[in-house]
Amino acid sequence: MQEVKGKYIRVKLPDNLKSIEWRKSDNQTKISALLKLFNKERERNQVFVFVDEGTFIANSNAKFAIGTSTAKIGDVSFETKELSLFIFENSDVFLIFGENQTNYVSSISITVESGLSLNLFELWNTPQQSSSFNITKISLKPSSSLKLLFLENTEESSLVVQKKIFFISENSDMYGGNIWKGLGKTLVSQEVYLDGNDSSLRDFHLCLGEGKKKLEVNYKVFHRGKRTKSFLSSRIILKDASEIAFLEDAEIENSAVDSDSYVEGKSLILSEKAKNFLIPSMNIGTNIVKAKHSASCSRVGERELFYLMSRGLDRETAEKLIIYGFISEILNEFPLKHFIPKLPDFPQDVLL
Repeated sequence: MQEVKGKYIRVKLPDNLKSIEWRKSDNQTKISALLKLFNKERERNQVFVFVDEGTFIANSNAKFAIGTSTAKIGDVSFETKELSLFIFENSDVFLIFGENQTNYVSSISITVESGLSLNLFELWNTPQQSSSFNITKISLKPSSSLKLLFLENTEESSLVVQKKIFFISENSDMYGGNIWKGLGKTLVSQEVYLDGNDSSLRDFHLCLGEGKKKLEVNYKVFHRGKRTKSFLSSRIILKDASEIAFLEDAEIENSAVDSDSYVEGKSLILSEKAKNFLIPSMNIGTNIVKAKHSASCSRVGERELFYLMSRGLDRETAEKLIIYGFISEILNEFPLKHFIPKLPDFPQDVLL
């Protein structure tokens, strides 16, 4: 293992990992605790980026470089340190963000070489009164694959701004699962470019709104290569005074003949004060294509409640059962779902 320290970022560990005894001076202890939490062995090359410490730890088959890149917030542009990782062996990469008490900017790029597979675990937690801005760029070279498991939990009055860009080459595949929860404000811009012929994307999102949680996701997938495929799916649950806007857009360029794209989302609203903006859209530049989209917004149905209550369940239990069914519908589609830690308010059988 090699260890490189730099001042390209700052952070700690998500709220659901706080039960671990954490010793800042011993990164190997952190790694062991993290793998134990995920019930994961070291069967593959593994890379750990502890963002708050500016620390990168990896086996010798992952190369790195630290340079500069340009970040932009609104109309303001500025330079920031960027950590670049180059993956030369099938690997697990852990990006750990959170618990930073001051404002910070981070920039990370990952390149996966041809024919390799990457499991990426991205863990976020932000404390109260904190703000962070992150740029992540991931490039998949031909015949490579990415499985992504993203978990975010934000505290009240926190702000997270994320810019994510993915470049998918020919015969490569991206398969993602994302959980958004907490009480803070998160703004996300995500772009996926299906540049290569026969490249594909499957991405699933579970958004949980409570308190005054505000989440805005602007997701765009660009079909450029021939015979490209994309499937975007989101499930949104809102209660209290939370607000979630999820904009899903697929653009199929005139070069992307014989492509197939499906964009869909469903939301479940549990409060009169909650607000949801779920907008799937498509821009199609060729007539040799399959493309469809759908969206629905509903409450817990009285007919479903009556059916369950007629079989002996009380109203509260029946409502929870319907919500858990709505959650499990998408969690069952997640990649790497057996690595999801126990999350607050989630039944164990839904996560496994």
